Order: sequence, then structure tokens, then C-alpha cells
Amino acid sequence: MRSIPRAAFLIAAFSAITFIAGCDSLPHIDLSGIFDGNHPATRPASLDVVQRDPDLTLRFHKMALKDSKVDPGSNEITLHFDGNADAAVIAGIQQSAPDWIAGTQTNGDTANIVARKDVEFSTAPSPDGFELTLTPRTASAAPIAAPTEPVEAIPLRGDQKEAAADGDVDGMQREDLRNAFGVDPQPGPAASGL
Repeated sequence: MRSIPRAAFLIAAFSAITFIAGCDSLPHIDLSGIFDGNHPATRPASLDVVQRDPDLTLRFHKMALKDSKVDPGSNEITLHFDGNADAAVIAGIQQSAPDWIAGTQTNGDTANIVARKDVEFSTAPSPDGFELTLTPRTASAAPIAAPTEPVEAIPLRGDQKEAAADGDVDGMQREDLRNAFGVDPQPGPAASGL
């Protein structure tokens, strides 16, 4: 008994669809994918340039990043994906930011990105993929070099020529120091310890 109402419902639905499909004033709706199983695939992987200055930020959609490895010596990052790397998206990196990116390469689930500038790479997850940020490295301040010219110093011993001519010891002697610091030159019990 339940099969009759279902059949009536299906006949009514098909009648309405054929009526709507025959109208020229309504927009054309393609329903072929619903009935033959040719459903459109989910949105393909893509790339957006989020920021170009002072850093380059790239957002990857529909690409699951497993991990990454940075090679600072060659200014390169290797990205490992959960599935095959989309070669068109990876090639689009260099086309989108040629002033930042020197080259890209894909091989299975791996992609290599070489930066044109001396940069630091960082990755962060996003709701439907991940973000890759390239930040220029700042030049570290060079240490201050020692002076190459000799530094002039005031001699502490006085004039060498005068001391040699007098035969005395050059420089300030004990009495001169006492006078310079205002110490009484009179010998006494406290002064003899100097």
C-alpha cells in the first residue's frame, strides 16, 4: 500500500521538473549530475597570496601538510603532504610571487620551494589547508672592530728626559702624591705607614 503514494510523489516531482525545464523564462538548471552520478568533485586545491610586504604569506586550500623541513644553507623548504602534491598549485607559487620565489619542484607527495631572498620559513594550519610565510632575515649587527690606529695615552711617569738627566727616578714620588692628595708631609706615627 505504501508503494502507491511513493509512485504518486515521484510522478508529481517528474511532472514539475519537466514543466520547469520546458519554460524558457526560467534559468536553465542542469540536473544531469544528480541522476547519472556525475557529481562535481570537491573544490580543487588552490593558492592565495595573502600578503606580499614586508613578508610573503601564501594560503594553500585543500592541501593537507604532513610536515616541513627547512634547509637554511640553501634557503629552501621541503613540504611533505598527506597525498600527492598538486604540481599546478606549487608551480603557481613562483608565478604569483616571482620577486620572492626562485624556483619550485614537486615529486609525489613532496614539494620544494627555493626563496630568492635570505628568508625564514614558517607554516601554520588554516581551516582548509595551511599557510606558508616567508620573512626576510635581518642582517645581524656586525661587531665593532678594534681601532686600527694607536691610541695616544698620557704618560704617568713624567718626562723621561728630565729624569734621566737628574739621575732621579722618574714619575711622581711618594711626597708628590702626598702633596697632590693634600696629605700632611710632616712625619708622624700615622704618616710613617705610607
